[in-house]
Amino acid sequence: MIHPTKKDPWVVLLMYFGLAVPTLLLASMFFKGGVPIQALPVLLGVVVFYVLLLLAVATPIEYELSPTVLHIRAGWLLRISIQVADILSVHPTNNPLSSPALSLDRLDIRYRRGKRERSVMISPLNKEEFVHELASYDSGFTRNGASVVRMGRS
Repeated sequence: MIHPTKKDPWVVLLMYFGLAVPTLLLASMFFKGGVPIQALPVLLGVVVFYVLLLLAVATPIEYELSPTVLHIRAGWLLRISIQVADILSVHPTNNPLSSPALSLDRLDIRYRRGKRERSVMISPLNKEEFVHELASYDSGFTRNGASVVRMGRS
C-alpha cells in the first residue's frame, strides 16, 4: 500500500517562501527597469536551482509498504528500500533532523543493513494505519502503543 507523506503547513510555506523571495526580487528588479545585467542570470539561476532541488528531493514523497519491502521515495533523487525482515523497531518521533518527510510528526524506523544498524524517519499521513499494516506483515513484531518492536533480535 502507498502511504503519502503528511505535510505540515509551515514546512510547505517555508519551501514556497524559499522560491518566492528570489522570484519577487527578480520581478521587482525587472518591472522597475533597473535590472543590473549581472544580477539577472544569478537570480534566475537561483530560482531554477531551487525548483530543481524541490523536484529532486521533495516532490513527491511517499512510502510504499508491501509484505516484504518498504520503499521510500523522495522526489526523483532519493530511493531507499528496506526489507521488512530487517526492520528492528518503529517509534513516533518529532526529531527535526533531515529526512524524507514534510512533517515533524514522524516515525523513526530502525533497521539492520548488513552488520550496521541504521535509521530513517518518515511521516506517513496516517501513522496508525502504517504501523498497523507493518505489524500485520511479520509475526516477529510486537505492538507497544504507537510503536512496533521486533522481538528476539537486538
